[in-house]
Amino acid sequence: PARERTIRPVRVGLVVAHLLHPTGHAHLVVQRGPVPHHRRTRVGAQLVALAALMIIAVDVGSFRRIHAVLDHVTPQTVVVNIDHHPGNGGPERPCTYVDLVDTSLASTTMLTYLLLQRAWPGCISAQAATCLYIGLITDTGCFRFSNTKAETLRVGAELVELGADPGRLAESYMFRRRPQVLRLLGLVLNTLEFHAGGRVAGWN
Repeated sequence: PARERTIRPVRVGLVVAHLLHPTGHAHLVVQRGPVPHHRRTRVGAQLVALAALMIIAVDVGSFRRIHAVLDHVTPQTVVVNIDHHPGNGGPERPCTYVDLVDTSLASTTMLTYLLLQRAWPGCISAQAATCLYIGLITDTGCFRFSNTKAETLRVGAELVELGADPGRLAESYMFRRRPQVLRLLGLVLNTLEFHAGGRVAGWN
């Protein structure tokens, strides 16, 4: 769903913001398109100041999706790409490019966690762990999808140990729906038709 595609990259960006804030480095979290209204008051929805010496792109299948950000790329800019999708080709302009991609992992938030644990042990706060856990459950359907492996569950457990609240986050981000959404679902389900002895379903 579109709201989940929005949540994942902005959550990884907020993790980076949480880590940079105590260091005094100026930074800005940029999300192409609006953050869903019912998510704006959730964990870490604030934005902070701008720096253009480094651009960290997270969960970006193609750099064309962040075309406005690319206006700030110069030969002196360091562009870091963190993703679990196949290579997106980079920003297509001169820069120092670092490509951190692992397609075997269930989520970009999972890759971010593993990178941080190796490069900066002990840096992940409870708030950052919460952001990472949200991305992990939205990418795995709360650990229901086929991309859920043993390592996925281990990372989820470690994020809980760091402060993520699995029950509250699953309820809030996976199972809670606004009344408008439930009414729309009811209208759609009312048109559901079954064929081939109930093996095939479709909407009229």
